[in-house]
Amino acid sequence: MCLVGISELGALQDDGQDQMTLHTIEAYRLFPGRARDPVNPSRTPLIGGKRVASALRTLWLLTGNDNPYADWALVKHEHGINQVQETLRQEIQKAESKLTTLRNRGLNFSMLSSAEPVVVNLGFKSPYGYAISMLLVDFDYFVRAQKTLQRKNICTDQEMRDALATIQRSIRSIFYSTDRFSRWLNVPQIASLG
Repeated sequence: MCLVGISELGALQDDGQDQMTLHTIEAYRLFPGRARDPVNPSRTPLIGGKRVASALRTLWLLTGNDNPYADWALVKHEHGINQVQETLRQEIQKAESKLTTLRNRGLNFSMLSSAEPVVVNLGFKSPYGYAISMLLVDFDYFVRAQKTLQRKNICTDQEMRDALATIQRSIRSIFYSTDRFSRWLNVPQIASLG
């Protein structure tokens, strides 16, 4: 038996392409966001998961330099995301419970899904980017659940719109806060303090 030296072992690599499948426009729009439109300046740019993943990577690298503000920003981000994910889990469970109740009574309604879902290739450079993709697929399923309830006349159009708007506002609020921290900590005068 021949043992290989530790220095001869190669680095771990992905053996395939990481991907995320999204069924709803709402979830997909949360991934790239919306850039500033030079033709229509009144159209507000929106932050997306890609930019936040980049901001999180920056904060993650700053924590390697013992930057306490970056540590705090990451903790704040994780706390906010955990709260949103808990709300998503509860709302999804409520929707599935309503569908299960109807199934027990004899109505078997299926969950809406896209005829052509979008598959997004992922290539994040930090674990935080993957956490964003997990949030987005949870949000995608939540949107599908809410639209299923609305389509099957279990909730009203307004109830569905309100539920989606509440969660989207929460997610974008966390995204903006994280991005602001990342930009602030990269200002040369601030970065030199670390």
